[in-house]
This record gives sequence, structure tokens and C-alpha cells, in this order.
Amino acid sequence: VYADTIMKISPKDTLPYVAFGVRDADNELTVAKFDGSAWAKVGAASFTNKVSGSHYGFDIALDGTLYVAYNDQEATNKGGISVMKFDGSAWSLVGNAGITATTAQYVGIAAVENGVIAAQQNNKAGDFAKRAVVASYWNGSTWTSETPFASTYARQYIVSNGKEAYILVVNAAKPQDYSIVKTTGVEKSISRSEERRVGKECRS
Repeated sequence: VYADTIMKISPKDTLPYVAFGVRDADNELTVAKFDGSAWAKVGAASFTNKVSGSHYGFDIALDGTLYVAYNDQEATNKGGISVMKFDGSAWSLVGNAGITATTAQYVGIAAVENGVIAAQQNNKAGDFAKRAVVASYWNGSTWTSETPFASTYARQYIVSNGKEAYILVVNAAKPQDYSIVKTTGVEKSISRSEERRVGKECRS
């Protein structure tokens, strides 16, 4: 096993699923689930293209559909995000491979009722500024991408409850500052219901 392992609990069958990279297979991803007595692969092992390091994400939709997003080293847009889903029998691409002309880092994905949102920090200048957070939205037929934050950031995180997704970013220049965006849809211009920047560290 190579790269960070991600565990999710399916909201449909309540079983634990894990996604991980396989060192001997160019970090290609494998997903497995525990059925109560044993672990079993979900679909084929090493089903993705080559993945760069730990730059991938994993999520499960409310209907049980599995999604992964990753830095695709074999796409035409090398280093851009590719997204795949498991339809119950096999893994397949959601749209095209390499949906962004970026070098994707800190990749995450959220499956919501209206579609899928993939987020990344871009690590090269081009269509998007270097270090910009890029969010890509799948509406069932096409991908659109934007930078939902005006500044560049050190790290982004995306989480979902199945109905809405939150993107949290930490400011690169001021690590104690953060911003949050919430979206329930997958339109290119997302509706910000919450966005905050604070000048002091938040503590629980």
C-alpha cells in the first residue's frame, strides 16, 4: 500500500470502505469494503491511471455510488484531476480524463444530490493561478471549473453530508486565516452561503 488511506462509511449499506494507492502499480487506486466478516475489493484492483503521490480523494453518495478523484499522470492534461465512479459492477470515468489543465494537489471530492464536486490546489501557473483552489462541478453531463476564492491558499479540504458540500481553505500567507464556502449545487458560479476570514486562530 502506498499513499494515505481514506476510509468512508456508506450511507446506504453502513459498511466501511477504504481507498488506497498501490505502490507496485504506480500508485493506482484500489477500493475495498468490509462486509462484516472479511475485506473484499470493490471492482478491479488498481483501476485508475497512474496517481501522483497521495493526491486523491474518495467519497460515497447517499445512494451508495462510490467516487474517486485523483491527480492523473496519464491524462492528456497530465497532472489534472480525473474522476471515476463505481456503478455496482465496474469503475468508469465521469466525463473525460484530466478535466483540468492543472497540477492537482490536496485533491478532494464530494458527492451531493445534484452532482459531484472535485476540489484541488493547483501547483502550476496556466489556466488557473499557481496555488489557487480550483473547484470542478459535474452536473450529470459536463464539467465546469472555477476558483471560488480570490486569494491563493496553502491547503484545502472538502467534506459533504450528501446534500451539501463545504470547502475550507487555509491562507498561505496567514496560516491562522481561513475561508469556508458551502454549496448544494454544481453550477459554475456557486452560491456562497458562508464565507469567513478570521484574524486569529480558532480553537475548539
